[in-house]
Order: sequence, then C-alpha cells, then structure tokens
Amino acid sequence: MSLRTKNDQSVVRSVNSPHSALKSTNLTDITWTEGFWKEKVGLVCRVTIPHLYDVMHVEEQGKSIHNMMIAAGRKSGDYKGNDWQDEWIYKWIEMAVLAWTSDPESEVLRKVDELIELIGEAQEEDGYLSTNVQVKHKERFADPIHHEWYNMGHLLTAAVIHHRFTGKDNFLQIALKVADYAYKMFKNRPDEMAHFPINPSIIMGAVEMYRETGDSKYLELANLVIDNRGKYDGGSDNWQDRVPLRDEREIVGHAVWNTYLYAGATDAFLETGDHELLDALERIWKDLVEKKLYIHGGMSALYRGFSFRDGNVWGADEVWESTGFDYQMPNAHGYNETCGQVGNFMWNYRMLLATGEARFAEIMELEMYNGFLGSMGQDGRGFFYVNPTRWHGHEQPPMKNSSLQRGIPGSENIGICCPTNFSRTLAGLHGLFYSKSQDAFWIHHYGASRYDDGEYVFEQKTDFPWEGKVVVKIEKWKEGTSLKVRVPEWAEGASVVIDGKVKSELLLSGYHEIEQLPEKGLEIVIDLPMDVKLMQGIPRIEETTNQVAIKRGPLLYTMEEADLPSGVDIGAVYLPVNAEFEVLWEENLLGGVNSLTASAYSCEGDSWGNRLYRPLKPAEFKPLELKLIPYFAWANRGVGKMSVWMNVIHEL
Repeated sequence: MSLRTKNDQSVVRSVNSPHSALKSTNLTDITWTEGFWKEKVGLVCRVTIPHLYDVMHVEEQGKSIHNMMIAAGRKSGDYKGNDWQDEWIYKWIEMAVLAWTSDPESEVLRKVDELIELIGEAQEEDGYLSTNVQVKHKERFADPIHHEWYNMGHLLTAAVIHHRFTGKDNFLQIALKVADYAYKMFKNRPDEMAHFPINPSIIMGAVEMYRETGDSKYLELANLVIDNRGKYDGGSDNWQDRVPLRDEREIVGHAVWNTYLYAGATDAFLETGDHELLDALERIWKDLVEKKLYIHGGMSALYRGFSFRDGNVWGADEVWESTGFDYQMPNAHGYNETCGQVGNFMWNYRMLLATGEARFAEIMELEMYNGFLGSMGQDGRGFFYVNPTRWHGHEQPPMKNSSLQRGIPGSENIGICCPTNFSRTLAGLHGLFYSKSQDAFWIHHYGASRYDDGEYVFEQKTDFPWEGKVVVKIEKWKEGTSLKVRVPEWAEGASVVIDGKVKSELLLSGYHEIEQLPEKGLEIVIDLPMDVKLMQGIPRIEETTNQVAIKRGPLLYTMEEADLPSGVDIGAVYLPVNAEFEVLWEENLLGGVNSLTASAYSCEGDSWGNRLYRPLKPAEFKPLELKLIPYFAWANRGVGKMSVWMNVIHEL
C-alpha cells in the first residue's frame, strides 16, 4: 500500500493524476487573511460546526448518533430519522478536520476520535455499515432507496480526509474494510448491484481511496459502479441508470444524485483518461448550462417532474428534485436544492482540473456566491433546503422541504441534509482557489488570502466580491513558470498593471498569462470592472419574459419586501431599461453589503379580488426608489416577499 506523501494535503487530490491538466494545491498552504470569505468560513467554523455536533448528540433532534450507538451495542431503542442519516456523522468529521487545519490547537480531534471509535464498534465484521438497515434488522440491499452505498461512500471520503490531514489511520482502517466489502459486491454480484447506489457518493470516495492508498482495486471499484449504470434492465432516469453514462446526451434525474455521479465520473477520468467518459460529461454539461441552469446556479427546477426520451411522454419516468425540461425554470416554485448546487460546484471543479478551461471556474463562481451561499442565514445556524428566485412570503403555499424561514438543525428541519454538505464545502473552499501545471500557477478565484508552499509565496489583497481590484504581491516565485489569472465573463474591459506599468486590456474572459516573472518582489494589480448589468433570459424561458435580473460582478441581486414602500408588491415594480444604479456600502445592513439603488416605478391598480383574468387597463406608474441586496443575503429580516426577476420598461 502506497500512502500519501507528507505534503499532499489537498481536498481533491489530483497532484499525481495522469490525466489532470491542473494539479491540486494543499489546503494547508492557503490562509484566509481578511474580508468576505474569512468572515463566511469563520462563521461556519465558529458557529455552524459546533452546533451541528451538538445536534447530532440530541436523540430527538440529531438521531444519527442515537442510531450509531444502537448499532454499536451501546444502547437499545428504535431507529430514528432518514435512511441516509449516517452521512451527517461522516460529513461532520470531514468538515471538522478541514476546519482543524486552520486551528490546530482546538479540541475538535478528540471529538473526532470519539466518533471514529463509535463508528468502528458499529461496523459489521465483513465491513458493512449502514445503521438504518442494521438497527431495523432489514435485509441488505433490498431497495436502492435505503441509501446504503451513499452512507458508506461518504464514510470513505471522510476517512481519506481524516488520514490525509491528521496522519492518523484509525478511520482509514474502517474505510478499508468498507471499500474491500464494496469491491467484492460490485465485482462478484454486478447484476444485483446494478441499480445501487442511486446517490453514488461511493464513486468519489473510491477514487480518493485509490489516491490515498495506491491500491488499484479501489479505482476499479469506482469504474464498476460507473459501468453498471444503464447496463441492466429496470433502470430509471430518476436514478440516472436508464441509459449507460457513456451514451448519455442530456442531464436527467435528481439534481444531487446526478451531480455526484458526474463528479465521481470526472474523478475517474482524471485517473484513467477515458475520453469516452469525458465526452459524455461534456455533452451533459452543455445541456445543463445551455438549457436548464438558473441564473443563480440552481439546477433542480421541480420538486417532482418527469423525464421522457424520443418524444414518448407516455413512457416518462417520474423524477424527484428534477432538472426539468429545457428552459423550464419556475420562480416561486423553483426547487433548486442546496445540495444539488454544491454537487454542481464539485463537478465543475473536477472538470476544471481535467481541462484547465475557465468556463468551469465560471460555474464554480456562480454557485459559491449565489447558488448555495444563501442557504445559510447570518446566524450560522439556520438553513434553507430550497432556493427559489421569487418568494411570496406568508402567501407562499408550503411544499415539502420549503419553509418561510431558514430551519435550524436541531429543531423543525433536522431532516435536511444541506447544512453538512454546505459546511464541509466552505471549510475546504480555500483549497480550490488555486492550481498548478507544469509551467504555470493558476488563480481561479479571488479572495483575500496568503499562499505559501515554499516555491510560491504571494498574497491576494482585495475586497472582492464587493470591489474588483485585486493586488497580488509576490514574495517568491518558481523560476521559469508563469502566472495565469482568470478574467471572468462579466469583467469586460479588465486590465492588469505589473509593477506600475500599464498592460493592454485583458481578454474578455478566460485565463490571462503573465510571463517572465522575477523570482521575488513583484506587484500585480488586476482590475475587474464591476458594472451593474441588467440580465435577461432567452425568450424560451417563459417565466422570465419581459423581466430582468440584476448582477454586479459575481453577485446576483434581489429586491425584498423589507426595502419596498408599504403597500408596494414585488410584482408591481418596474425598472427602466436605462436605469442608473448607485452602489453603496452599508456596514450595518445584513452584516455589511453593497446595496444597489435606482429610480424605478410602481404600478398599483385596483384589487384583483377573486379574478384570475381581467381586461387590460392603462397602467398608472408612480416613481419609486428601488433598493436591491445580494441574493445570498435574502430572508434575514423576517418573513417577506422577494424577487430576483422584475418587470422592465423600455420607455415611459
């Protein structure tokens, strides 16, 4: 067994992947210094992670520790919670270890070791571990919806992260038994495992086990799971196994389950170079981005939808948390589960590693500033499961997993999986901002941070995403390598100044290469213009017809009822097409944000009463001072109405 090297402490380890265009950087070489991400990640580490730990240990709230203790023989009782409840523990260990790297004096590893001991006691002799089946005395693998491989897949990933960053192998030994058991099942009983797992976290877990141990059977395990998809009759688009992945031409199915599949398959490509697999992932990606992706990164349009092929509507598959049909993007009833957006972020990071193409970093940026960031409230304790682009406050009809306010794990919304997925992602976010290649160092994203791996030492000084000026101060640079900085799609007219010398305007978008860097003592100033832009959807998106959304830099903005005059409804606001916005930093608003204000209009007619339609009446417009806030900050001032999209007037 070939274990990881001492200095290999990346979240997704591609440093030795033969088909990775870009190599991962060590999380421990990067430090948030100030500003936006230091505050957001700091909140997760200080508040969210301890809270989730406490929640796990309250029987009527967390349930997962309760179930694990029964499976371990430490207590008696009945199973509580969902079939996938085990993953709370594994994701918590992962986020706790990642947070510990920034605060090694904390006591969190003691709690981690206690959890690992409990997990080891609950594990069956042959390696199997899924407490929902064990405690309920069910037959193993009786139904894919029991999520057994999903639970064990997250165990593999968490164990690798634990071993990689702490050097301890107590959790890895448990994971080796799980992975060996999984290998035997998929190798020797492929037809029985054909429709397992519906949520294939085990693919990413198996590839990381291969990267951590060097044992090729774990890479083979990942590919066995991939190759089983669509190989046998009885598949469903809901589970992404109706069609073999290599033959797939569109994105289908549950938005968490499919993104986990695509992320895992990209991991497998990085190791095998199977271009048939990468070609399929490219087709699926284009189908999503060109036809089904929300303006804020949402990718599960429907709570429950359908998928059909070749026009055969009568042969449709019902799909949960569905991506929907082409251009189908409801606003108030848009589902857009947080975990799906986290999954899309994970997949695009791996596609970026595979190709070095900026379009994948663009989707990462969209997701992390808009797609899933708004899930967590300002208190670090409350979370949304769904992320609509319009909300009608108390008038919004309740639907499963939607809520008027962010649910606090440990109270009414303990069933949601998003807090753990969100938190582990933010805890390791800084490890995904940079990459290396043979002849270059790459900056994908901007945030005040310091990088030091001994060969490259530099600091980003910036107030991004509020402002577009980024100063890169280089203290040490590897001889003969260039710097590649990403120019986002929205940054038209971006420029760079090197040691006070003005360079020509940068590319409209993509990576700009700065060559012939000295080995030390260089200052690079990147200016990314942050013009306010009115965005419109393609006319085929019926839900956005004659409406616009507002973006400034990477941030999507929204209007909230709290900022509108009394009596003005969100649907009665009209924005001139030539509106001029003022950007104002408001220290005491929502923890400190840039708000946008502009002159607009309201159009309030008489009451509609119980009428669904009426004859058109001439509109009477009244001046209105419109104020917008970043979308990620919505719903932090009580229950109210919200809309990303607003009516537009071309002339008055």
